Amino acid sequence: MFTEELNLIKETEQNAEVLRKNAKTEANRLIQEADRQAGNLVSEAEQTAKGRVELLIAEGQKEAQRQYEDAIETAKRQCEEMAKLAETRKPEIVKSIVERIVETSVNH
Repeated sequence: MFTEELNLIKETEQNAEVLRKNAKTEANRLIQEADRQAGNLVSEAEQTAKGRVELLIAEGQKEAQRQYEDAIETAKRQCEEMAKLAETRKPEIVKSIVERIVETSVNH
């Protein structure tokens, strides 16, 4: 009877050891799986961030191009306005130059 109890204890200890080993193996497997999934999540997040950055850069470039075109158009309008103003003042400027030339030649 005592032998049966010893055998039962040994068997229980052996079963417990097997359970511990299995639990340790399963824990290691779960850790590896979690690491793999975490790596996948990081990769996905990096790809998402990269996509967003590229989108923001593209949007920024479009906005910069629009602002550049607006600035060029504004400068063209200002140049045209200045040319028109210069054209309207041309007779006055020519008269002033002629008067100076005449004054200079009369005084010498």
